[in-house]
Amino acid sequence: MKKILFLIIFTTLMFGCVNVYAHGVSKYGYPSKNMSKSIFKLTNSFNITINKDYVHYAEHDSNGSTLDNEDANIPGVNLSLEGIPNSKIPIWYELNYSDYYGNSTYTGATQITDIPIENTDHIGYINYGFRVGYAFIIDDNKLVIIPNAGFEWMDWNRNILDNAGNTEYIEHYHFNRYLLGIKAYYLITNRLWLAGEGYYTHGTDNSMDTNALVPTALVYNNSGNYIGELGNYESQNFELGNRSGFLFGIKIGYQVYKSKTINIGPFISLNYSQLKVNKSNTITYYNIPQYTYPPANLVGYTNYTVDEPQSQTNQLFIGFGIKLGF
Repeated sequence: MKKILFLIIFTTLMFGCVNVYAHGVSKYGYPSKNMSKSIFKLTNSFNITINKDYVHYAEHDSNGSTLDNEDANIPGVNLSLEGIPNSKIPIWYELNYSDYYGNSTYTGATQITDIPIENTDHIGYINYGFRVGYAFIIDDNKLVIIPNAGFEWMDWNRNILDNAGNTEYIEHYHFNRYLLGIKAYYLITNRLWLAGEGYYTHGTDNSMDTNALVPTALVYNNSGNYIGELGNYESQNFELGNRSGFLFGIKIGYQVYKSKTINIGPFISLNYSQLKVNKSNTITYYNIPQYTYPPANLVGYTNYTVDEPQSQTNQLFIGFGIKLGF
């Protein structure tokens, strides 16, 4: 609650200071309410980016020791639409959607079986969100700075396989986070442009749904000889602790085609994101006893108490895209 209150106060102060600055530059003749055609076409655009996401995920105990980790480089696509509908009142917006899927290398052990695992797993996620801000013209034809705030939702799926390649543990994360930061565009030449952004992030209402294969009972044949162990998939929900993070990005592009109405050109991008969550609540798996003939071989309940440890996800995105300015 204190961190959310801090975000509200910080946002209010930031936009208040920027508003004072805007009045100041307007007083000295700078065009704070009318965007030039060049800057306007950069900020009003539809963007398609093909990315490679280099992921490093690690879980830690309360002492900071690593419990398990996961590494991947997975392909994905990002779509974004941004613009300033009215140049006289330059309110800026951006809508984002990303979709990634691939394989990762998981090293560790699930708390259910405690059997060491080192295998290739399947991961994928969808990320979508929005940002809203106010555009300030520092140089009429070259530079715009946009303080803004927003929100993102992320659905992340992990399918952890055992050493035999069978599904052992399915995780479905729900990450939500506030964003507060600044984005800027700078025209280096009439066609060459540079963009940068930096954000403070803070998670809220993060959770994880699981579907785990847990041992349930010893199994005997009709002669009373032990032949193995049964298991059931059991679902649970973990409430993850919220923590702060950050993300930074930079793009450089060139307007290959430029007219009075549109401009089109490629760009390359580099982005870095750090996402952290605190330890979750504790969940107990209650196993349903199962047995075969004879009934006397029934094995009772065996309970497993587990939690989702604190974790950190670092992501480096390298991308190539096309910007359509209008």
